Order: sequence, then C-alpha cells, then structure tokens
Amino acid sequence: MKRTFTYQDEKSNKFWMIEINENQFTVSYGKIGTAAQTSSKAFENAEKCLKEAEKLIAEKTKKGYVEQAADTNFAGEPKAEKPLQKVIREFTELTAIPTIQLKTKKAQKPLSPYTSKFGGIPYLPQGFSYPVSTNSYPEFNDPKNPNPLKLLAQINFEEMPHLPDFPEKGILQFYLDPKDDMCASENDTNSYKVFYHAEVDHDESTLQQPPAFDLDEDENYFPVGMGEYALTPILTTQPMTPYDFHFDKLFMSIFKKYFTGEEYEDAESYLDLDEYDEIADKLDSLEHRIGGYASGSQEDAREDEAEKHTTVLLQIDTDDKYDEIMWGDCGTGTFFIKPNDLKKRKFSDVFFNWDCC
Repeated sequence: MKRTFTYQDEKSNKFWMIEINENQFTVSYGKIGTAAQTSSKAFENAEKCLKEAEKLIAEKTKKGYVEQAADTNFAGEPKAEKPLQKVIREFTELTAIPTIQLKTKKAQKPLSPYTSKFGGIPYLPQGFSYPVSTNSYPEFNDPKNPNPLKLLAQINFEEMPHLPDFPEKGILQFYLDPKDDMCASENDTNSYKVFYHAEVDHDESTLQQPPAFDLDEDENYFPVGMGEYALTPILTTQPMTPYDFHFDKLFMSIFKKYFTGEEYEDAESYLDLDEYDEIADKLDSLEHRIGGYASGSQEDAREDEAEKHTTVLLQIDTDDKYDEIMWGDCGTGTFFIKPNDLKKRKFSDVFFNWDCC
C-alpha cells in the first residue's frame, strides 16, 4: 500500500510518501521536483507496522499535508548512481537482516531485577548457583575462594521486539569476571558465563541477592561502570559490516560487476582511501545490538576459532554518551552463538570476543 501527500504554502512546496509492505514501511520525502530522501523501518509484525504508519499519516495531515493520488510522482529524477554507490546499494539489499539496536540511559534509581539492563542487580531465582570464575591464574583468581562474576548485561525478551529464532520470553544473562584485567579476551570461558532462564519467577520476595563487590580501582577491569543502564530496543535492519569474515567474498561478488580489470581479493586493495571510507561509512555500525552483524576494530576472531558462530547474541559497544561503558580504549565486545544452538535455547557454547583500536 502506498499513500502520497503534499504540503504547499508561501514558503514550502513539499511531498511525503509512505509505502507499506507487510511488516516494514519506506518513507520518501523532499521538495517537489527534487530527488527524494528515503528511510525504512521494520516492525515485529504487520499490525504494528500499520499502526505506526497510520500514526505518521495522522501527524502529517494534522500539519496540513493533503493526500494525492498514490501513483503521482512529485519527486524529480534521482541523481545517477556512481558504480560504488550501486555496489553498496545492491550489497545492502542482499545482506540486510533484522536487528535490535539498544539505546542506553543511566538509571537514577535501582532498576527492577527483571528488566533489561547493562550492569546492576541480576534476576537470581531460588536454586540458581551464582557464577564464579574458574580462571586458574593466581594473579586473577584464587580457586579456593573464586571471584564472583559480575552482571554485564541482562535481556528480558518480553521487553524486546521479536527477532527470528530468538526467544520471545525468558531472561538471558551475561557475566564477566571484574578482576580479569583482560576481560575474558581470547574467548577465555573461565572468566565469562551466559545463562538463560526460560521460566521467570515473578515473586520478587523469593529472589536471591548477589554478592557484594568491593573492588579497588586497580582491581576493577569491568567494561560497564558501577551504575546500571536501562535499555530501550529499536527494531531495524542492518547490512553486513566489513568486520564480518564473510564480507569480502559477498561484497566482491557484486563489486566485480562494476569494477573490472586486474584480479583483486578485496575492495580495499582496489579503491583509494576516500572510496573505501565510503564503504565503511555506509555499512559499518558500531552500536549496542541484539542480532544483526558485529562490528569491531580488528579482524573478526571467528574466522579461525568459531566460524559456525554466525549469530550475534549481544554486542556492547563503547558508549560515547557514558564514559563508564568502555572496552579498553574505545573497543567493542560481542557474544556469538551457533544458529542451531539459539533455536534449541542452548547457551553453553557461546563465543565471546572483544577488541579495541
């Protein structure tokens, strides 16, 4: 379904169009006779998509926009695409998948133990054994008195838009050892744990309390500060990033259609710096997210160690808004899982990696 509107007065001569296709819509807008600017948004289902589209239409008509015949074209001819722009557009169309961006807000008071968050007090039902480090390095951990792990992130899936194959309910938790100065680098499973609570006990009076953490500044290597951060989910789509170890093969399959000549393995060796930066600007995406594709500062560690872990379970980026969320010097931490393990709700074989500049 497509609907078209215009707004005209002494100062303005604008058009606004919305095209709805099942669970996503595309908005096009601009001055009449000029190339349209576009943006797209995906939703959990068609009903929610239509509801949001109707809300936008109501806002436009309230401002004075007048509906026109749906097939009327008020936009001018778009500028001719350069070859590299064609490659990026086709690659985006080929690889885009749903993802949930997570926006953070530092809590001014303690958050519920049930809610989605970075840091803070976790959901701890009766019978759950609080996780501790199994690191054997004495400078990090005493096996006789092991370090308790600290909640890095908690996702309550009832608060999240649905992603294919991800749970629709339950709580997923990520823990790290706050005394490990390498933050479980090189996939050190002794210093991180992931747990999924499929059923949630909503009687808060029965929940356990976490251990107290009394960390000196020199001991605290935790990437999330001592506060806790509420999470707001935004369902969208994302193309494959240059960080992903599958990127070069897929990108070059399109790239070679428009750039011919000598043989080359990747676009970076063929393009100049400004052109390659255009690829990164359009396709890279350093954000907190669930699903989608990972980003990072170094090479994708999965290529040699975990090629089958293709699904992003959770990515936490360094947050410019809050200096307390940081991996090393502005890095990114990502948890990956095998697609079949995710479908089976098996979270015992999660691959974790973080890197920084």
